[in-house]
Amino acid sequence: MTLESKKELLRYRILNTGIHHDIILYSMLRYQYFDEIISKINDISMSFKVDVQEEEIEAEQFLILLEKFVKEMKNYFFNIGPMIYTIDNIVEPNIDRMKDYLSLKCKIKENEEIVLEKIYKIIISNFINNAEYIPSIKTFLEEHHLEVKSIDEYTFEESKKIISLLSDLVFCQRGRGKLSYLFESLDSYINGHIEMSKYRQSKKSTPEYFQKHDVEYFNTNYESIFKTYNSKKKYLRYFE
Repeated sequence: MTLESKKELLRYRILNTGIHHDIILYSMLRYQYFDEIISKINDISMSFKVDVQEEEIEAEQFLILLEKFVKEMKNYFFNIGPMIYTIDNIVEPNIDRMKDYLSLKCKIKENEEIVLEKIYKIIISNFINNAEYIPSIKTFLEEHHLEVKSIDEYTFEESKKIISLLSDLVFCQRGRGKLSYLFESLDSYINGHIEMSKYRQSKKSTPEYFQKHDVEYFNTNYESIFKTYNSKKKYLRYFE
């Protein structure tokens, strides 16, 4: 079965069982970075009624895991929008982690912590990696008894705590401000500008310029987000 045939059948499955599968999943399938994992879905499982060998990827399991990711995003960041844009910012730079997650063969209900830990580490990756350029992230984490380290070094409890802190940051903005920068990869942002500069004739279009400019821009936005959080966090206890 071709890749496009599999994607089309997945789309029909989402539309046909909308009560179970969030419509955001339908939009996510258009992104090419899912193509590799979709191509590995067992052909027989596309009927959604046949069990396949344990080591193979099932179509229904793929959709369930994708939906679980979206549900966790909505659970923690219900007042951010548009959600599909935020998910795209998170997933694309962390596609290897996402592929690993979507390849899980375990039963979700029986392995909730394993599933959630993978989701949490995908979501926090850009925020943590941005700390290399943004000192205020390190300060923010230290204020909550956390440190900046490799994503894989965080425990489940630490990853969950960082997710909760990101949720508080978003909530305190009340849907305003530059919330997307909490989830966007600064490395990807810089590289995108460098790639576009290849088609421009400008003395400013250098990697050094973009790195300096983009780092300053991100720092300004993060400082604004943290400032708002510090002025509004006293209200969080009323929503626990």
